[in-house]
Amino acid sequence: MTAARPLGTAVLLAACVALAGCSDDDGGDTSTPTPSESPAAGGTLTTDTISPPDLPVPPQVRNSAGAVADISYDECGTDPGPQPLSGTVTNPTRRSLDYVITFNWINDTSDVLGRGFVVVDDVGAGESADWSLEAEVVDGATQCVPNVLRGTVGDQG
Repeated sequence: MTAARPLGTAVLLAACVALAGCSDDDGGDTSTPTPSESPAAGGTLTTDTISPPDLPVPPQVRNSAGAVADISYDECGTDPGPQPLSGTVTNPTRRSLDYVITFNWINDTSDVLGRGFVVVDDVGAGESADWSLEAEVVDGATQCVPNVLRGTVGDQG
């Protein structure tokens, strides 16, 4: 009965080779890819759905964890121009941590039209700290979206 196992494996292998040989793919792709249609009417580029190239870039956070629940903040405006925002961050952990609090102002298609961030250094375990930031927002923003990371910023160990 032990001879049936090698025989069964050989039959399975032969079937796989036979099926692979039946493919109508000759290995060469002769089709020409077609570009996808532009969502804009007439195929023109619409710059109102493109993020500004000069958005500020927040610093990296080592050993980071998401921490949106650690902040409270005032209502954020979406009018074009400078948009100030302030609030409080509370560290619920048992050790001091840095926070990078970033807000993105976006439109209905989630394009980022403005960004502001602030680094709040060394928030003690169980302690709170006030923060504020300002972002330059362009026309078309419909909401602001927070992104908060806690961990270590900079050369701290």
